[in-house]
Amino acid sequence: MPAIPAPYERSIRGEGERNIAKIADNFCWALFALVVITPAEGGLFAIIDG
Repeated sequence: MPAIPAPYERSIRGEGERNIAKIADNFCWALFALVVITPAEGGLFAIIDG
């Protein structure tokens, strides 16, 4: 199961919600960059996106 470390998590409100909706509405897999997934502690996986 992938996990997001607490220091990276933020609440999503207002403009953030609008930005996420815009990204989702215009998402194109052809423009999606490769992500790296690596094992982490506790049977979790870390996702590295850049």
